[in-house]
Amino acid sequence: MFDFKKSKGEREDERLGKMLRNMERKDRVEQKLGIDRTLTRIRDERALREVDRVNNKKKR
Repeated sequence: MFDFKKSKGEREDERLGKMLRNMERKDRVEQKLGIDRTLTRIRDERALREVDRVNNKKKR
């Protein structure tokens, strides 16, 4: 019916939320399987830095 365009901030929030949910899901699966966490931890830290960077940009 109506096609409301989302603001850039809303799209960014959805993207970051999706990223965090995926990270949590990966954590649960990896804990269940007992996978070595070093590589995924590096990847997760990179993603969290991206979240922080975007949030800091919003505050300005």
